[in-house]
Amino acid sequence: MSEQLIAMGVDGAKGGWVAARLWRDPDTGAESTDVHLYGSIDEIAAASDGSTIAIDIPIGLPTGGEARPCDEAARQLLAPRRHSSVFPAPARWMLKYAGDYTGLSTHVLQRVADGEKVKSISMQGHALIPKIREVDRFLAAEPDAAGWLVECHPELSFRALNHGEPMAESKKTEEGREARRQLLTEVFSDAADVLDLATEAYPRSTVAIDDLHDAYACLHTALACAEGLHEFVGAVGVDDAGRPMRMACAPARVQHVRKRRDDVALRAATAADIPFLVEAERSEHAHGFIGASTEEEHAARLDDPAIAVLVVSAGDDEPAGFVILGDLDDAHGNVEVVRFVVTRPGEGIGGPALALAIDHAFTWPSPHRVWLDVVPENATARRLYSGLGFVEEGQQRESWIGPDGNRISLLILSVLRHEWARPG
Repeated sequence: MSEQLIAMGVDGAKGGWVAARLWRDPDTGAESTDVHLYGSIDEIAAASDGSTIAIDIPIGLPTGGEARPCDEAARQLLAPRRHSSVFPAPARWMLKYAGDYTGLSTHVLQRVADGEKVKSISMQGHALIPKIREVDRFLAAEPDAAGWLVECHPELSFRALNHGEPMAESKKTEEGREARRQLLTEVFSDAADVLDLATEAYPRSTVAIDDLHDAYACLHTALACAEGLHEFVGAVGVDDAGRPMRMACAPARVQHVRKRRDDVALRAATAADIPFLVEAERSEHAHGFIGASTEEEHAARLDDPAIAVLVVSAGDDEPAGFVILGDLDDAHGNVEVVRFVVTRPGEGIGGPALALAIDHAFTWPSPHRVWLDVVPENATARRLYSGLGFVEEGQQRESWIGPDGNRISLLILSVLRHEWARPG
């Protein structure tokens, strides 16, 4: 089966629309990314196949000169360093002045003279009007697209990746570009190679380096939307055309995802849960990524005081997964997440469940470090762990024999007690 397009991040460029795309193999779960330059929003829609798209362009537009609540909220979140990167969105009537800044300014002055409360926009904001108009016309013709095309802002994505802190340097500086590239490669393992290839393939007059970085930042938000982990910045409202005036963004790393699902809970497993544990380990969602134990091995874990087997629930009494914590009495304070399985993927259960399990581990007196290993190809899990503040420490080479009998190297990740307690 061919790879499926899961999400796309789109940023405007001089040569059109540059998109960072994430593909997933439905059989193995392996993910990869690439970059593609589209000539129009219509081309993007034709290629999207219903996948989630996050785009750096205003969608809901104000009626007159008032500021959108989402713009004001975004500026507050990005202050004091990057707030100026949020340009005021133009009113819809301004779109007819694409390419005519003098005409727009003259018209605004006339309306002000007539007693209206109207504000003009900057020349930088005016330069975005052709692309805003293109998206506006597309949504007018395809109103259902508002279900999969969401507005975002790259600097909010970078803020989320940067542990809730706005980027210190401008994206136009060498330091700023390098810092953004580093954050992106922590989330998308192949981003460095893709960015290098795209930098060579597209001349700077067509696609700037910061356009490529911004597209990947938008992809980060698109994935959060696709996985139900996104947030909306500012008051959510609609404009006079019924389009949402809101910006989507991913939650900041180390702002614990458990806050997003109050119905997710953990309980201690009992002997009656053992058949579920065995079945969950062998499900299509877990096969190839984790080990599988016998009923006898699970029963032995339930009797071991240094091991916690926790069953996940979400809104009902039916099990939705489980977490096994090992070495709770380790003399050096290293607790292992031995196994973690969610049997209802895509419902936003995994992050809150694992966060609660880590909370449980750190309630014990001795643990200083919670660690786990992961198959490098399990990009969904790696993204989840990164979002919870886990740091990749290194690799255990060919340390695990997979279901097919081949040896697999595992990545080691951990989070320390003081890092987990640090506010996001």
